[in-house]
Amino acid sequence: MAKKERCFCGSGKASKNCHRVASDSRAAHLFKLYDQVETTVESYFKHTENSHQCFSGCNSCCSDFFTVSEVELEIIMDEIHTTWTEQEIIDLYKKVMDNVRTFQAEHPDLDNAILTQLDYEAT
Repeated sequence: MAKKERCFCGSGKASKNCHRVASDSRAAHLFKLYDQVETTVESYFKHTENSHQCFSGCNSCCSDFFTVSEVELEIIMDEIHTTWTEQEIIDLYKKVMDNVRTFQAEHPDLDNAILTQLDYEAT
């Protein structure tokens, strides 16, 4: 990063005064990905009747199970496909499956409701 270039995180600070990571690091890449997700999601909600499930000040996604939109999932999957190793993908899959099993055990009614909705949509 050039000394006068603004930091990738969006703070507005000069890169040399903000983070000590390279512009091509995973952290920088992640911040750029978050920005892309935000821009895409904002655009999506401008052109649809759907609305956000969260509200100003909501932080439930940080402390509980949460959903991602199809747009977010597509961007995340593209990022994983283009930058992760095969082993990182395998490890992620194992972690996701552990989380699915935990969710099913702790929230059987909600899991059943999700499966019922998926069955309904398939017909």
